[in-house]
Amino acid sequence: MYKLLLVDDEYMIINGMKKIINWQELGIEIVGTAKNGQEALSFMRQNEVDIVITDVMMPLMSGIEFIKAAQAEQFDFHFIMLSGFEEFKYMQAGIELGAENYLVKPINKEKLLKNVLRILSKSQLSSELPQLRESHFQEKMQRWFNGIITEAELEDDLFGGSFNDNALFTVIYFNGLTSTEQTQVITNCRLLNQSYYMSEGPHIRIVYEGNYQQALAFIMQFERLYRETTCTVGLGCVVTDAKDIVKSCQQALDMNHLARFYRLSLPEQLMQLNVVESKQRTSDFEMTCVSNALNQKADGTLCEVVAMFVRTMKQQLRPASYVHHLALLIVAEIHRHYDTNYNYENELANIAQTDTIMALETVLYTRIEQASTVENTILYSPNVQQVLALIEKNYQTDLTLKDVAQQLHLNAMYLGQLFKKETNQRFAQQLNAFRIEKAKELLNESLLNMNEISEAVGYMSAGYFYKMFKRIEGISPSEFRNETHQSVSKEKNISN
Repeated sequence: MYKLLLVDDEYMIINGMKKIINWQELGIEIVGTAKNGQEALSFMRQNEVDIVITDVMMPLMSGIEFIKAAQAEQFDFHFIMLSGFEEFKYMQAGIELGAENYLVKPINKEKLLKNVLRILSKSQLSSELPQLRESHFQEKMQRWFNGIITEAELEDDLFGGSFNDNALFTVIYFNGLTSTEQTQVITNCRLLNQSYYMSEGPHIRIVYEGNYQQALAFIMQFERLYRETTCTVGLGCVVTDAKDIVKSCQQALDMNHLARFYRLSLPEQLMQLNVVESKQRTSDFEMTCVSNALNQKADGTLCEVVAMFVRTMKQQLRPASYVHHLALLIVAEIHRHYDTNYNYENELANIAQTDTIMALETVLYTRIEQASTVENTILYSPNVQQVLALIEKNYQTDLTLKDVAQQLHLNAMYLGQLFKKETNQRFAQQLNAFRIEKAKELLNESLLNMNEISEAVGYMSAGYFYKMFKRIEGISPSEFRNETHQSVSKEKNISN
């Protein structure tokens, strides 16, 4: 029932208005009467009123003064003004205040009924407007998302003044929702009259209308959903003009891509909304770091460069496409440095498939490991590589350069010169160095005595083993074992 307040200093007018129309049939209840503006204002402060019919000229406070005061206190109501005088200044004042009409006494039933019905029609339309507006909004936004209408057509058709001039808007984009999660989000939207949503399978785009603090509170409702599920959320900037919703929508989509790639939390996104995408190519400094690390032949340094690259991308929130492009340049630089053949299309596909910065980082580290393996093979000719392989396989035997040369069907003198040229070591030096490394492993990990270790690594004479070990390591095998065991004991004591 709509609630009606009658205001007039003439009792007969009040009584006549009560009877002239069957208010109950119209769905209207007369909730009160007042003899002047002061009484009427006091009544409205304590009771809900939808419609006011008030006289203009009354003692203590006129109808014009009463309406002004009620509007100043932000009461939401419709009103009709009555007067015994058809004077322009009263009519003008009533119209300026938003009166539905200005009726001259004596009251005409048909005119009064017509004006009351107009008020009821407006009130009904007003109550239905949010639903109509939401339906219209969703239809037009969906047509734009599907490419049926252009951005200009969307702005012309959609934002023609049906929105609150003081409203703020922000767009929220959800991706990868399950049906249960989708229902949860849509339910939250429907609880708020100022929120509009468009649903597309696992994707939901929400346009939220409200002030900035309300928008933030609405957004943070979904932080748990973001943290505990695989869905990603993108936030658009808050805009003051409905026409800029298109801009906020695009930013929400972009931020969703960044959130997925960098796994940004909602608070991080709120702090990064003003980050501008960088279109610049890689700088000389960035690629110089990669080149320097490669020239140093230091895998650790190159890994540090990759870690720095990833940190920089995270700090600057570069788009995934840009990061993929830069990563491809790094991989290409690795291949170029080692002069290895590689399939550009395959590398591009491998990198493009990485949907997070962490996955891309793993790919780059894998390429470094592969490059390290390649380095050990491409630095030497096939003949020298075979010599190294035979040393590793047969170091426990009485292996000589002559034996190796015979297996490779090469001249021993030629092979020795080639080996020295490429490795900067004579064959015997390489063999002894390899045997001593194996001896150190046995000294650390076994209880074998010196004679047993000597024989295990290919030395027929324990004395010669002792001599080679001390020449290469600077200490005797026994001293090496003692130092190693003491170091292990200290570490255990510290840990305990």
